[in-house]
Amino acid sequence: MFSPSTRSITSLCNFNSNINVNMGEDLQAVRNAMNNSNLVTDDFLRNFNHSVDVMGPSIQHTETQLTAISARVDEQTALASTTHALVHEVNLKLSTLLLYTSHRTSPFDVGESGGNIAHYCIRMFGQFLFHNRSPEGVSKGLAMLRMFLIWFSDMGVDISAADFNQRTIVDIAVETPCRDILPCVYDTLEECDHQLDLVMDPNGRWSRSWLDEWDPSLGWPILLEVDCRVEITFDIGRSLPYCSLKAKRLILDHLRERRERLLRVAMNSLPVTDLQDLGVVTENPSDTTAKKLWEKLRERGVELEDALNPRMYDGPEDYGGLFFYIECPKVAELAFNMGFEDIDALSTFGLTPILAIDLSFKYDDQIEVDPVAYAIWLLQKGARIDRSINSFGISAAHYLARMSGVLVRRHYFNAINTAESLPSELVRLFSKLFCNDEESYFPCPCTPRGLSRPLHHFLAVVLDDTQPKLLRDQLCLTYHAKAQLAIHLVNILTYAVDGLDVRCLTTPIIHLLTMESLNISHPPQCRWKPNDWIRDGVLDPERQEEWYEMLEEDWPLIKQLDELMEEFEAEFLRQNVSIKTFIRGYWLRRMRQVRRERAKPLTEDQKQGLRDAGVILGGANQSNYDFSDYLSTEDEDDYECESNDGDGYNYEEGEESEEGEWETEEEDYTGEYEDDSDEEVMRTRLNIADAPTRYMYIET
Repeated sequence: MFSPSTRSITSLCNFNSNINVNMGEDLQAVRNAMNNSNLVTDDFLRNFNHSVDVMGPSIQHTETQLTAISARVDEQTALASTTHALVHEVNLKLSTLLLYTSHRTSPFDVGESGGNIAHYCIRMFGQFLFHNRSPEGVSKGLAMLRMFLIWFSDMGVDISAADFNQRTIVDIAVETPCRDILPCVYDTLEECDHQLDLVMDPNGRWSRSWLDEWDPSLGWPILLEVDCRVEITFDIGRSLPYCSLKAKRLILDHLRERRERLLRVAMNSLPVTDLQDLGVVTENPSDTTAKKLWEKLRERGVELEDALNPRMYDGPEDYGGLFFYIECPKVAELAFNMGFEDIDALSTFGLTPILAIDLSFKYDDQIEVDPVAYAIWLLQKGARIDRSINSFGISAAHYLARMSGVLVRRHYFNAINTAESLPSELVRLFSKLFCNDEESYFPCPCTPRGLSRPLHHFLAVVLDDTQPKLLRDQLCLTYHAKAQLAIHLVNILTYAVDGLDVRCLTTPIIHLLTMESLNISHPPQCRWKPNDWIRDGVLDPERQEEWYEMLEEDWPLIKQLDELMEEFEAEFLRQNVSIKTFIRGYWLRRMRQVRRERAKPLTEDQKQGLRDAGVILGGANQSNYDFSDYLSTEDEDDYECESNDGDGYNYEEGEESEEGEWETEEEDYTGEYEDDSDEEVMRTRLNIADAPTRYMYIET
């Protein structure tokens, strides 16, 4: 019974014996292989450590050399920069020296007013520094000014001399719009003329205190304590933000107290009818009303303290109140909380504070003075932007829109591609202005009837580079760049103005681009500022006749503009494409055709008509259009490539002839009146009593 178990045990023993034998041989083989591998690894590591020991000093030497080379490169770069500056300075001096040695001019020449080269140098650099307010620009400008003054002094020019009006370079420096120039002038004078007493010279013309670092508020306590006459002007208004809070309160308290004192005198001295005529209905009259009170009291023979006069100098110029001059939201808020609430009071010329803001300049050196932020503050406090300032319906909204356009073209032209690059305050102002639906009726083709909202005035300025007074530093744009600018404007405005319909931008943009393509001019009054919009001047018959004559010259082009706009509006609706596609496609090709037609030579009848009108023709090949527009051949080629770059648009609006001219059913435009009634129509558009038309209408 146990024999199976015995056999099983025997079998297991034999199996274990065989396994031990086989596993022992395999393990031994593995041990041998590992030993051999360890020997190889140890040998490799010994060789590697030896190599590292050998290479270490070489690597350290290389690092030392690289450090030395880097230092030499930095040294050579700085030397090259210094050398470049020295070469530029030497070349400048040599050029001027050659000019002087040529006997065509002399550094000792003086102008009509007796000013020498140093006087003119101060004026030039004053304007340069005013328009270049970056820290780098100011530093370079002052360094160049100092270099010139020292060089003139070394040549023998008396830089401390006075002109025929006894004005020195210090007097001129004081009058320059850049205050940084004065310390440079003082230091240079001190260096060039050691005998000159800058504290007080024998003629009493020099005062070292002009140079000292000063707090604008230091003199106010003394001035107010002696009860002197005080007037807030632009200069004082722009200094207030940099005074201490105590000084600001001191000045504002004085102005408020002066109002109250003048009002008490008026209430005790003037009859009620006079007070009502002057608009004194509250206990806190505006500054403009205070001026009228002063004049009325003087007229009545009332004795007044000189300190109660709100004006420093009596004159015919426009006068407003405190909010006309501060342009700082913080100071304005402080004044508002202290009882100055005449944020919408009229000046003597009928303007409001918001119409006195000039948005076309950025005060980079005066960060507290922000015209855009101040305009928003006035709007938040209830300033009206819908009040018309003349019979053309020009309101504060239209004016601010135009000034915003100038600001964008001057300072944000390169950053206009994305809305995020514009300041947030400017975007907020856009959102307040461009939702205004008030229309103006100014007689200019850029803003006709139906396209004269504040938004349209903004577009008219941004897309117009033919006004050198506003855009003096901007180059004229090609039509390629101008069309791109128009497309970017669409993106910016749709971002800035919530709920703005892109279709509201299409018609005015195409209208403005077409107008400039036809070279239709703007009347000079199109760029007037509010203080020029005096009602008597607007209604002046001679001025209206001048407008008529200017528009009469472009009347055929204006008619053609109307015809083209009807065509473009209908075609845009038919195609149902984006404004970008339409401008690059149909509009561009159609305007090429129009320009080709206008470039054709004049017919004999046209030439005779021009001769009868007194026009002197240049020659036999004179054409009826000067084909010197901004769109060059290269621009047309670029547009051709971009317009046909797979946007899926069918550009066939006509058939192209063998000569490459576009054939349409329209007749060639001759530029002549169709009948004699056109002149009567133009005069009707200037008639105040007639019904409004698209271009010429003056609201009564």
